[in-house]
Amino acid sequence: EEGRGVRTWMVSDVIAYPARAVELVRRWGSRRWASRMVVTMKFQAGVDWAALDEAGSVAESLGYDFRSKHFFNNKNEVTLLLQLRE
Repeated sequence: EEGRGVRTWMVSDVIAYPARAVELVRRWGSRRWASRMVVTMKFQAGVDWAALDEAGSVAESLGYDFRSKHFFNNKNEVTLLLQLRE
């Protein structure tokens, strides 16, 4: 969108299904609105590994390096870490 430059960081900790987290990565990444993103992916009952794989595939297809971190104290949440490749 006109008038919007690249933001350095996007941080999202919304309560949403994994598909919403993937959509945020897709939307922000395809528009290059952020060079770095931290997105929390929340699950109802344990980690949905297929959804996590999808998030990684989307991020990498858009030119981002992708890592995920499953913190010990929250078994139903994974943090996605993305950085735009140079």
